[in-house]
Amino acid sequence: MEYQSQAIDPPPEKIERRHETLSISAERLSQVRYAFIVQTEDGIPSAYQQAALEYADAVLFGWPDNDDDLQEPTEYDTKLIQQCIQSTELHLTTFCAAEKNNKTNIMADNLIQIADNIAQIRKIYQPDFLVPTFAEIKRVVTEEWNQNMILIGSDIDEKDLHSGFQSEINPLGTQDE
Repeated sequence: MEYQSQAIDPPPEKIERRHETLSISAERLSQVRYAFIVQTEDGIPSAYQQAALEYADAVLFGWPDNDDDLQEPTEYDTKLIQQCIQSTELHLTTFCAAEKNNKTNIMADNLIQIADNIAQIRKIYQPDFLVPTFAEIKRVVTEEWNQNMILIGSDIDEKDLHSGFQSEINPLGTQDE
């Protein structure tokens, strides 16, 4: 009887790449989140801006630190991951330009898009990962924000009470006119 070596499934280099992709994704979102916090800390963030931040937090919450809980991506998944990474980088470019120009609503738009991309990547590796949608988070945050503004007796613009996307962003990460 001849001995045949058993292939390790998945091979160690795939495990390392998988871990790298997830680590880089989490780090990228954490960096963008931090830059957004720094940019908005001098004022009172709008409900929309707070919801963007909470959405990023929800995507990062409970980030897997153990490869045992991760699923190996299919070939299709690998292409989707690549698209998400490319989209993240495009939105990051827009985010950085908005940061330089102190355009916090555009930063929030891009933070949401980046968090969406990272959530998709995480969902591929961790299919049981459940995150509320941005719309769900925004609804709750807006209700709380409105109640807090009434309690402190602040004058607020109607547009801030019901703010949605302050700028429309197409899938390539550029602003529509």
